[in-house]
Amino acid sequence: HYGRYGNVALTEEEYDGILRDYGASVTADYIQRVDTHSQAHNKRYARYEPIIRQWLENDNVKKAAEDDIEKYNFVINKF
Repeated sequence: HYGRYGNVALTEEEYDGILRDYGASVTADYIQRVDTHSQAHNKRYARYEPIIRQWLENDNVKKAAEDDIEKYNFVINKF
């Protein structure tokens, strides 16, 4: 289980998928957000991976690869 309170249950595969898509910092941040929300509201989910992805999408967080491509295009187009 992940998060400060240990509420977020993810398989290794689910965790690795979010990590691959969004990077370590964003993954840790959203796991903590969902974990804190679960603790504060005594809310438990059957599956946490879709909840984390839904929150990421609702907040318009771009996948790591997309963000890297935009940075690369900016640098190329700037010069």
